[in-house]
Parts: sequence; C-alpha cells; structure tokens
Amino acid sequence: MELEELLTLDEELNGSVIFLDEFQTLGTDSIRSTSSMGVVISQLLYQVRKRNLVIIANTQNYYDTIASRVQYQVNWVIDCKYKKDIDTIFFKSTHTGSNEIPRGVSNTGRLYRASRFWNLYKTQQIQDPYKQFTITAETIREGEEQKTINRVFNILKYIAENEGIEELPFREIFSVMNENGLSLTQTRLGRWLRSRLPVRKSGENRYYDISVLSDNFD
Repeated sequence: MELEELLTLDEELNGSVIFLDEFQTLGTDSIRSTSSMGVVISQLLYQVRKRNLVIIANTQNYYDTIASRVQYQVNWVIDCKYKKDIDTIFFKSTHTGSNEIPRGVSNTGRLYRASRFWNLYKTQQIQDPYKQFTITAETIREGEEQKTINRVFNILKYIAENEGIEELPFREIFSVMNENGLSLTQTRLGRWLRSRLPVRKSGENRYYDISVLSDNFD
C-alpha cells in the first residue's frame, strides 16, 4: 500500500493488521523525529486504536534509532537474534506497560527453520520514503479534502437510495451539507459536483442528478 493511504486512515483500513518494514525510514528515527513526516507518523500512532488497527513494524537498534515520542506509543518490543548455524531466530517480547499489563512483562520463544520465510519479502530492497516524496502541509490538506469529498457523495448516495430522490437543486445540496456539519464554500462544492454528476440548468438554478450514485442505478 502507498504511505499516503496509511496517513489518511481510510475507513477501509479499520480492523487491519499492517506490517511496516524498516520503520526508522518513515521519519520515526531520533535524527529526523522533528521532520514533517516524523510528526505525522507520530500522530498516526495516536489514532490507531480508534480504527482498531494493529501495526507491526521492524527496525534495527530500536532503543537507539526510534524517537521517544514513537517509543511511548509502542505496546510490545520484540528483540530478535538469528543463529545462522542452526537457522533459528530467538526472540524476547517485552511489554512497555499499560492499564492491563504491567511494564516489563516478557515472553521468550524461537522460530525454527527461519530461512523458509526469506523469500516472502525482498531483503535487498532499500526503502526510504524521503527519496519518493516529501510529506508537506499540502499533502496533508489534500488527504483531508478527499475525505470531505467522499463524505459529500456518501450523503448524496444515501439520499438517492433511501429517500427515492433522483435530482436535487444546488441550493438544497449546499443546505444539506451544512446540516451535516460540512463547512464548504459554494465554489468548492460546485466544482466537486460537476466533476461527478450530470447537471441540468433551468433558469438560474442548477439541478444535479444524484441517482447515478445509487447502487441500484442502471
């Protein structure tokens, strides 16, 4: 998945288990912890419980490389050591402490024939999001705007499917959005509507065909 999808916390991610490789490259390391990406990732981790997400991340030298603000939000730290001569990974999981589990509670275990899993991912692939893009305030705003657009059309889809309405004038759509807590300018709302809905002009009024949003539309 693209990092932008993770940062926007789309509802489709609810209840997911997400694996993040080389976690320190996502701006969570102590060197870049004050960068835009580091702040965004930190805020993301604050929100995972609301989405019922489980994030499993790997990194090297966890205590030295991961910023304290990120460590604070980690539940379990799992230290691993690979013994090549017997092809076994030995690990120790330690809880960081919560209302349910005391700090320092730990378990140990081992994974035999560990090399059978090597071909499941590219161990030689170098990942650094800073080489792909830079998280900026504009990127964050674009993600928030897309969530608002989705909500606008979800509201209109609900009206089309549950109230049997096929067409609405712009003024009524604008009023409905305000009633649903969406603070939009008429210019922005009009641009979004024109991009997806057929429009019919009658005098000074514009009527948008919302029936095309319904799953029953044919």
